[in-house]
Amino acid sequence: MITTATVIETPLLRAKEIYPKDTVLERVLGEKSYALYDQMVKMSSNEYGLTQNWYYYRDQKTWLCKVLFKKKNIYWISVWDKYFKITFYFTDRYAKEFLETEGICQEYKDLLAATAPVGKLIPLVITIENEQQIENLKDIIEFKKNIK
Repeated sequence: MITTATVIETPLLRAKEIYPKDTVLERVLGEKSYALYDQMVKMSSNEYGLTQNWYYYRDQKTWLCKVLFKKKNIYWISVWDKYFKITFYFTDRYAKEFLETEGICQEYKDLLAATAPVGKLIPLVITIENEQQIENLKDIIEFKKNIK
């Protein structure tokens, strides 16, 4: 009998004493994913005035990057084996508004619509694999920045 084991992925950057500076991220993500990460960070900073702040979260036992516009949380970055994820969180009200907003990639709307809430928030988790996804993030960043 052949059985398949369920692979449970866990984020990397679990050592509290190793701050995720660029050299660490490049090693963990690999050349292709690090180039995408670097492009996304530069786009977020230069075009949208976002700042990246890495924090070690004891409850999750991992480093996460909180990306802010002034004091407003726009999205989170988590690092995995050779890729990274971007997570936006929406309240029910703004999730409905997001689904009705023109210009936002339909794939992301479908993904959010199919996602169950976690507490009072609905996460939109995007695994970044190519440059087009970074382009598609621009509309979501604008949306999040304009939420009052």
